[in-house]
Amino acid sequence: MDLVQNTEQTVIYPSAGNNNDNNMTDVDDKENDLDDSSSAQPEPREDDVRFSRVSAVVTHWVSDFLFLSLCRNFKNRNLEEFNNKLGTFEDVVKNMPQNEKVLVCAFLARVIHGQHLDVNFENDKNVSPLMSAAKIWSELKETADDESLAENLSILLFVQSVAVCMEKGTSASCVLQWFEDNLDFPSALRVKLRTVVESKDVYHPFITSFSYNRLLETTDTFVDAFLKSNPSDYLFKAGAKALQSPGSKETLKDTISEDEDDQTPEPCTVKVNKNKKKSSCVSPNKSKRRLLSTKMCDLWIPESCKRPTVVLTRISKKERSSALDEFNDMDTTALKKRKPRTKWTWEEDRQLTVGVQRHGLGHWSRILHDFDFGSRTGVMLKDRWRTLSKSHVV
Repeated sequence: MDLVQNTEQTVIYPSAGNNNDNNMTDVDDKENDLDDSSSAQPEPREDDVRFSRVSAVVTHWVSDFLFLSLCRNFKNRNLEEFNNKLGTFEDVVKNMPQNEKVLVCAFLARVIHGQHLDVNFENDKNVSPLMSAAKIWSELKETADDESLAENLSILLFVQSVAVCMEKGTSASCVLQWFEDNLDFPSALRVKLRTVVESKDVYHPFITSFSYNRLLETTDTFVDAFLKSNPSDYLFKAGAKALQSPGSKETLKDTISEDEDDQTPEPCTVKVNKNKKKSSCVSPNKSKRRLLSTKMCDLWIPESCKRPTVVLTRISKKERSSALDEFNDMDTTALKKRKPRTKWTWEEDRQLTVGVQRHGLGHWSRILHDFDFGSRTGVMLKDRWRTLSKSHVV
């Protein structure tokens, strides 16, 4: 890509050589004839001059629109679309003078390819994309209004250039040496990074604090500030305004419908008579009839997908009392009825007394085994003995 290299384009103009010294007179005569003929040539028309000026203005608009598209694709991390737009942007600005927007695009291209060491932007293959980005940022950071942002972005480029090389297993010490030879490398940062390289710790706290994601986010902040101070959305706004007009909407709908008709095959309808069955294809000139309706019968309602919620409301005393009355009036026939109590007979009391004398207190199961108490349980025997003891019968 042409944006990746900062090489000056040299234009070579063809020069005509002299044939012989003996023909100098003829040459002078020919020059006089050329002067006369050139004076007779018509001057350029006003329409041609106007078209060239309009063409330059439109080219400037197109370059601004492509620049805006590159910034949006960078912020969306759409690498494939960014590369496509970058190639188009290069073709448009190829014959234009270099400006800040071209530098910004070159900087963004290097940052978005920061972790791809197989991509080369310089003649030296050992220079990684982030190293090249740091070189461009040294010329571009003056455009940043926020000095702290520019300083943080410089530190992030230095740190991530070393971190990516450490992660990929390449020589990170060569990166430090290249920064010392080519850029204004702060001494404190150089010592810190050299310590990190010697530790060979990819997850060093200093590297994690200046991560690649933080570099992208800081670059996004710079891009937003640059677009605010250098508006590039004239063509975008013009297109949006054109789409808002009713005529353009109808034209757009017609274009979409024509594209759909071109892509869909022509249907073949079958005509059936009562007396004789025949299948024949309808002529394409006749109007087509859709077999299925394209209208949506059941529309999706957002409220239908809401989660069920429980609403607690306070009821009055009157409503509460009426609810309790209804509950008391409910049919309780389904509930388990309690068996009627049977009175203790004199014989059962005598057997209980004999059992206690024989086995002692607390051995109710043995007493039940020796005597016939019917359906009574050991708990019933214990309760009955307590009652007899209180009444002083035993």
